[in-house]
Amino acid sequence: MNGWGGWWFYQISLTAYFCLLPALAVMWMCYAFSIISSDDQAKFHREILAAVVPYAVYLGITISNPVTNNIFSLSSDMVYARGPLFLIICVCFSLLYPLAGIVVVLVNHKKIQPKSNICLLTSFYAAAIIAFWIQYYTGLLIICAAYAIVYLTCDLTIEQERRNQLYEKLEKQNQSLAQATAMKSQFFARVSHDMRTPMNGILGLTQLSLDETDPAVLKDNIQKIQGAGKYMLGLINDTLDYQRIEGGSYHLDPKVVSWRLILDSVISMIKETASQKDVGFSVEMINTDQSEYIFVDPMRIKQVLINLLSNAVKFTPAGGSVDMIIDQTGKEGNISHNCFTIQDTGIGISEKFIQEQLYTPFAQESNEFSGQYAGSGLGLSITKSIVERMGGRIEVESKLGKGTTFRVYLDLECRSEEDKQQVHADVPWNVPHDKLKDKKILLCEDNVLNAEIAKRLLEKAGCIVDIACDGAQGVDLYRQADNRYAAVVMDIRMPVMDGLEACRQIRKLDNISRHVPIIAMTANDYEEDVRACLEAGMDAHLAKPIDTKLMYQTLADLV
Repeated sequence: MNGWGGWWFYQISLTAYFCLLPALAVMWMCYAFSIISSDDQAKFHREILAAVVPYAVYLGITISNPVTNNIFSLSSDMVYARGPLFLIICVCFSLLYPLAGIVVVLVNHKKIQPKSNICLLTSFYAAAIIAFWIQYYTGLLIICAAYAIVYLTCDLTIEQERRNQLYEKLEKQNQSLAQATAMKSQFFARVSHDMRTPMNGILGLTQLSLDETDPAVLKDNIQKIQGAGKYMLGLINDTLDYQRIEGGSYHLDPKVVSWRLILDSVISMIKETASQKDVGFSVEMINTDQSEYIFVDPMRIKQVLINLLSNAVKFTPAGGSVDMIIDQTGKEGNISHNCFTIQDTGIGISEKFIQEQLYTPFAQESNEFSGQYAGSGLGLSITKSIVERMGGRIEVESKLGKGTTFRVYLDLECRSEEDKQQVHADVPWNVPHDKLKDKKILLCEDNVLNAEIAKRLLEKAGCIVDIACDGAQGVDLYRQADNRYAAVVMDIRMPVMDGLEACRQIRKLDNISRHVPIIAMTANDYEEDVRACLEAGMDAHLAKPIDTKLMYQTLADLV
């Protein structure tokens, strides 16, 4: 054996040198792949394997050099000579990785962020090639020191840039989070205020009505209480719609409907609201055939138009005007291209608010004009989501203190004469009381007040009503009545046995019970709740608060 400075020392040192020669380029190739394929882990793993496996083969050949002398040979008197595989293995691998790295960086330059990384990576690979050629032609191994300096400089520069980029990203996330938290806090404060305001009116008018004997005053009080209740219901519905959109459970339910009936429903509602506020309201149709039948979600398209028109009326002072223009701008086959323009002479919206927060949930502009107008700040966010879900777009123009114009562009599918038989009934109800007169109804409702309200409404239409306070009692009453009930009106959330299980139990009793109309009347109003009711065997679903006309119409259709 030679000493520490002898043959084996140089043999192992040279072997280690040749092993490490392409190592930095391999590492930087892997680093480039980590940037390029950061969003695709499977692809990143494949690229790492493609980079590392050839290097592993190279290592195996180089490590065996003291035995094979394939890369270099070292005679006993320390004479160095290149081996038969030096050019093929050592030179090729040492140049292949930097050249491949340059190609990879240039091909994927759009995916590399920040862009300065492109320059740094390319510089490193170029330096690796230059360093190798200097060593190859001069034999100066000291050039590795310069090679290491380039590596260290590039690594520190890129690491600092990535750290800065991460800090900026975190800062933006923190700002967005703080803004969202502040907006939600403002929303809950506003909702609390907006709910307390009508609730104060309801309770105050109720207290006044207890001591009132004048029928005209009582009727006026009741109408105001009803208006306050509808406002609160609208606030709740907006909040629930927003939650559905955020949770991804918001879906369209298109039907064949009469275009005329949809427009009449919207126009009559807004006309009444505008009249009460002394705001002018006009509608203009351009190239629009109201007699057409269209395939659309009737509730959602009405929600879009009513939201925009209600806002226009709300933010327009008395004496102002609101106009709706419906223009069919073109038609291709059975698809009509429509522009709905809603313009008002109201308080307007600032340019800054339009650009930054108009469709942001919970956001409301605060200025000298808007302070007196209440709302949740969800209406426009929900409207935009519905329009986009329907494949349309919404635009706005406004000038503070002058007025606002919204334009909604929607493509609607027109249906032929053959499809009119599928028309979804969306018409005003006019149910003759004699159709429900003397019909025996089983009402399953655990809330005493709700049960009393539903019972009185049904009795007003001539029904005979029995009440069960839970699902199990409802099943017992139905069984004892021996199929004498014309229909069952069922709450869902009840003690002992819920409405879904009670429905299933009734359906199992006998052949007649399989077909008796069972109607859900519940505060559970999500799409999955409606689906669960129908899957349990119910015939219809009515949401609370009770829409009296809809309840009468549904019963009249089923009994």
